[in-house]
Amino acid sequence: MRILLSVFLFCLFVPAAFCQNRADSLANRYKNYIAKYLDKENALSGYYSVDRDGISIFQSPNSKANNNVEYKIFWTELEQTKLLFGNLSTEDLLSLLKEKKENDLFSLPIETSKGSLTSSTSPQARSLKNMRIAIDPGHTAGTIEEARVEKKFIDIKADAATGLKADVQLIEGQLNLATALLLKEELERMGAIVMLTRTLPGQTAFGVSFKQWMQTSFKRAVDSLFIINEITNDDKQFLLTKADEKEIFRKLFSSLDTKERSRKMNAFKPNLSIIIHYNVDEKNTEWKKPSSKNFNMAFVGGSFMKNELEKEIDRFEFLRLMLSDDIRNSLNFSSYMLKSFVAELNVPIAKEKNADYLHEYCLSTEKEGVYCRNLTLTRLVHGTIVYGETLYQDNIEELFELAKHEVLINDIETSKRVKQVAAAYFNGILRFSGIIK
Repeated sequence: MRILLSVFLFCLFVPAAFCQNRADSLANRYKNYIAKYLDKENALSGYYSVDRDGISIFQSPNSKANNNVEYKIFWTELEQTKLLFGNLSTEDLLSLLKEKKENDLFSLPIETSKGSLTSSTSPQARSLKNMRIAIDPGHTAGTIEEARVEKKFIDIKADAATGLKADVQLIEGQLNLATALLLKEELERMGAIVMLTRTLPGQTAFGVSFKQWMQTSFKRAVDSLFIINEITNDDKQFLLTKADEKEIFRKLFSSLDTKERSRKMNAFKPNLSIIIHYNVDEKNTEWKKPSSKNFNMAFVGGSFMKNELEKEIDRFEFLRLMLSDDIRNSLNFSSYMLKSFVAELNVPIAKEKNADYLHEYCLSTEKEGVYCRNLTLTRLVHGTIVYGETLYQDNIEELFELAKHEVLINDIETSKRVKQVAAAYFNGILRFSGIIK
């Protein structure tokens, strides 16, 4: 299917005053949208402007002061620009935006890379058959040693200080993977086409373990990042000569792995994307004792903060989130998911006061428990997404339930509680699709 994007000539056929009113209305609408979902601290206005002509993006506040526009989208080309964002890859769009002069309009024939998502991403879909669903099981660890490297584990000893009668260990990467595999099984049973960013314990998004990546790709990755000025020479020398495994994982690998996850998900061209995580009490220092807290929450894109538009790719994603319906669709999807979490898991929805990061880094939305947050995956994964954070692993009741070995999925022993979490995601998708109420 080919879509011809021709110059929008609406304003040639109506009175100028009407066009001015429409332009003013659009400008106000997008200013409100940016304030509501995108600009967390109202500190990013040096990188964009919204006026009667359209939307401008600038490389820096200094560029804006000199009126040196990086990208310009006129209101008269808004609809065709949205089509471009819905049908072209990031690389192709960046190329077009760079070629597009400040006063040019988009007028380009393009090959549609994915069809309309209306029937499969709205509550009216009523079927999962052939729906494309991408699932990202967060983190990587399959053993406690691997979990210590990425610092995503619970290891609480039984003693008087903790009040526990038995030791308990949890590996979040393994919980996420087991949940994803159980969810995949149910979705495929309903006819969905499902892709996981990783499928094995200890596996990263690159298809190998972190240790294997260290042996085969570490030095090449450092050299590549240095060549493109992503790291300094001091960074390079530190990583190659001084950094230990944990520092390499957190300072280098984690970011590369997350970007590879987003690349795989976008390449799959999903109708829905699900990012699976289990949460912890942020104030439970190093998680050496149980917590009484327990909440569900979900994240979508937005809430950019100061200095988070310095890179071109981030300004591009800011513009994409501004122009597309991705935030609105993700809010709707995530709201269905939160309701399912509460119904299936009997765990309440987190309010802004329940965690410091919810008011420090997030923007509250009209959907209870769903927050805009500028995480790598909420920024880079395109389309309709939910970034789920179900229950608190370190909760005094949850940690023992999660640690049980009661269910076998792909040679992974997990618990009935994990199966309940997978069912909560599954039923959230069914409710969103109108299959169940």
